[in-house]
Amino acid sequence: MKGKAKGWSVHTGRDPGQEAQKLKRRFQAVSEASFKKRNFRKKRWSSNSAMILAALFAIAAYLLYAWVWNSNLWPSNQALLQARYIPDCASARLIGVTPLYKGFAGYRESLDRDRDGIACEPYPF
Repeated sequence: MKGKAKGWSVHTGRDPGQEAQKLKRRFQAVSEASFKKRNFRKKRWSSNSAMILAALFAIAAYLLYAWVWNSNLWPSNQALLQARYIPDCASARLIGVTPLYKGFAGYRESLDRDRDGIACEPYPF
């Protein structure tokens, strides 16, 4: 026993290098099979997915545009009616811009009889 090396290969009679190679091959085979079963590959965007994403982006952009455009305090035709000169309250009632509030276009103190900040108030009933 003096001349023999002690260790795993002595007791089993197998080469440790070959055993390591076998173990490595078995591990790779099992790993590849499990990755194929679980579908761990990287998923790529297909052209359909890209088109759907582009369509969703376009819809979101349109909705944002419509919301911003319609969230104006005064719609554009109302602002034009308010900005022009209104000679009297009868004309203001006729074009439908009454009551006129202080600080908004079209308000003048000459149209506000009771000086409360609201010109051309509706007729009292």
